[in-house]
Amino acid sequence: MNFTDQQLRRLRMILLSLYGLSYSLVFYMIWQWNWGTILFLSIFLFGLPYFLLLLPYFGLLMFTTKRLFSIILAFLTTLVPAFILLLMLDNFPLQRMVDERPSYETLSPIFSILAIASVVLFLLISVLSLIAAICYRRRWLPVEKEENHA
Repeated sequence: MNFTDQQLRRLRMILLSLYGLSYSLVFYMIWQWNWGTILFLSIFLFGLPYFLLLLPYFGLLMFTTKRLFSIILAFLTTLVPAFILLLMLDNFPLQRMVDERPSYETLSPIFSILAIASVVLFLLISVLSLIAAICYRRRWLPVEKEENHA
């Protein structure tokens, strides 16, 4: 299946928009689920949890880089929510700590399902973005013509 350059650019822009929107939704869901724990750990770990939550935004580099290694490295940064997905599936229905003495509040099953669905949606869009970035990269490379040495 051959795409024109304009179709590939349009596909990249659609995937770029979906990527940003879906990860913003994931970030919002994670924040609503465990904002207190994230804030507490960030104080003592010098912002490391925030860095790990913002790391998938480096996946946007898939849409701008031309090197295959950079595309794959940008894709690997998008796999951070997969770890969060495992934690969500392990603790279904999701619970959040409401005060310092460990008392937990169980979140609604609808919120839990939406949080898991948003992470799965983001991971699917990341894989589609990787495929589109590799296809677009192939268009950038010059096509070598075979010469017949007969």
